[in-house]
Amino acid sequence: MLFVGAGDTGTRAARYLAEDGHEMTALRRRDLAVPLPLRRVQADITDRASLDRVTLPAAEVVVFCVAAGRADDATYRALYVDGLANVLGALGSTGPMPRRVVFVSSTAVYGQCEAELVDEDAPAEPHRYNGRRMLEAEAVAASFGVVEPVAARLGGNYGPGRTRLVERVRAGLEPVGGGQRDPHTNRIHVDDAARALAFLATCADPPSVVNVVDDHPARRSEVVRWLAARLGVAVPVPVPVPVPVPVPEPDADDLAGAAALASPERTDDKCVSNARLRALGFDLVYPTYREGYASILDR
Repeated sequence: MLFVGAGDTGTRAARYLAEDGHEMTALRRRDLAVPLPLRRVQADITDRASLDRVTLPAAEVVVFCVAAGRADDATYRALYVDGLANVLGALGSTGPMPRRVVFVSSTAVYGQCEAELVDEDAPAEPHRYNGRRMLEAEAVAASFGVVEPVAARLGGNYGPGRTRLVERVRAGLEPVGGGQRDPHTNRIHVDDAARALAFLATCADPPSVVNVVDDHPARRSEVVRWLAARLGVAVPVPVPVPVPVPVPEPDADDLAGAAALASPERTDDKCVSNARLRALGFDLVYPTYREGYASILDR
């Protein structure tokens, strides 16, 4: 089995599979060690020539689990769309195509904005470039003739080493109320995410799309208030922003700013369902943010 990326989440998943007796190889761009018994191949997936210079192992299953170092459209296209195509092209040039590719996608592919319950059959119409590129990349494996392409649409990862929200609440930097937008958030603890990827890599007859989130989509304010109570800190209320004095002839920059505020990119609000993942027989260790954040705070 080949893991492409093998950062924190991918390495966790690979170790679960190795413990079950699967032979694991991690393809990484940087020259970093991977924990035993994983083997390592170093190459840059955005550079097909780099892949052609190394020997990739024949793999029936590929798990594509990479993380973008930069947040822009060009990087997402190069890493997710072109990167996956480069890997599959290199594998196909030296041996048979993998039977299954588990592509780690994102719930950002859903653009719903009315707090709808969203399952895998809901329209995927992303507003942002990241969701658009993920959706484009989801189709790459099938275009290469992969028999079992699986798009694992992950919610926001949190867990050990991913405690930014905890630290912001502790520092009083997460105000709630005061007319602020309060969308639902869809999370998955990093360990449950890794276990789900290992599960999807090995389960029989996986569906082509699976949402990987916990049981409880929660409004941002709910999570912030719960964390503040556990941390023993106050939840700040936003300071009202003074209304600017209107000007009769706004210039181009003013108009662009107003358009950005009205952009649909700011309106995503959906409740992503994990019913399909559950129906496959997968159990969560951290079914809601409460169990997940408690495991971090109680350390």
